[in-house]
Amino acid sequence: MNQPEEREHPLAEWIDANVGSDAEFARRLGISRGHLSSILQGKRGMSADLQARIEVETNGAFTGARLQRERKTLMRLVQ
Repeated sequence: MNQPEEREHPLAEWIDANVGSDAEFARRLGISRGHLSSILQGKRGMSADLQARIEVETNGAFTGARLQRERKTLMRLVQ
């Protein structure tokens, strides 16, 4: 099960509603579950390629620009 702090990222909510598990979403993106967890916690950034893959997998719900904004917001909350 996911840790509560991981649920702060809107992408995590999208994953819960549309995919069902972080592990499956990570598999679809070609990254590890740990890598995805770090992203959802705002601890790790994303390459342009990964942002593009997320945009495709979410059918445009999470664009690269939105992902960058969400990360900046999470970073402010963590500090």
